[in-house]
Amino acid sequence: MPTPHAPLTPPPSALALIVAAGSGQRFGSPLPKQYHALGQTSVLGETLARLHRAAAPRRTALVIHPDYRAQAQAALAVLPEDARAACLLVEGGASRQASVRLGLEALAPVASDGELVFIHDAARPLLSAALVRRLMDAATLSGASLPVLPVADTLKRLDGSGQTLVATQDRSGLMRAQTPQVFAFAAIFDAHQRLAARDDLTDDASVFEAQGLPVTAVEGDERLLKITSQADLDLVRALQHLEAAQN
Repeated sequence: MPTPHAPLTPPPSALALIVAAGSGQRFGSPLPKQYHALGQTSVLGETLARLHRAAAPRRTALVIHPDYRAQAQAALAVLPEDARAACLLVEGGASRQASVRLGLEALAPVASDGELVFIHDAARPLLSAALVRRLMDAATLSGASLPVLPVADTLKRLDGSGQTLVATQDRSGLMRAQTPQVFAFAAIFDAHQRLAARDDLTDDASVFEAQGLPVTAVEGDERLLKITSQADLDLVRALQHLEAAQN
């Protein structure tokens, strides 16, 4: 069993919601990507450990597919006993948006006035304390924050066939969004409730935007890759080994 990570000096009290309800269809494996091995634990275990260490959330909602409850419970072994006890296992919905809403509903009875919530994808395990602090500082001031990275590649628009170039897209002002995204709990809970009939919003900043609410961007982290393929997992493993060697 991996040794639990000791928390750093904790930021102000916050909640956490980790989205781990995917079934792994795009990853191309019978086992969803969040349960594949990463170091001494799984991808999900590493995500849980790093978020706990950096943010010390007071309560966590872990949103899962019911077929993988045993794997999710095994991933929780990275956490100290009190953090495990403060984690709610929540069955996810048909879309990411629905899964987040269900997780927020599970946290609502325990949320305190003015509390923030981190919403993070299980498949982004290499979370740093520095990024957590940037997000927390920005969200404390503005009510919402997300990490972003510049678009480096030239962007091309294709026709409906997906084979013929139509135009080159101006990339000025375009950024890549990451998670975790941090919000005033009451505001993001209300926004998700108001948009419950939709299922096309792929991140929570989009839910805020759809309600006309501002979100503050902070510098993201290139190492915080989202695992969508086996090649991504291999790269994350290599980055983890590099981190260990540097420390």
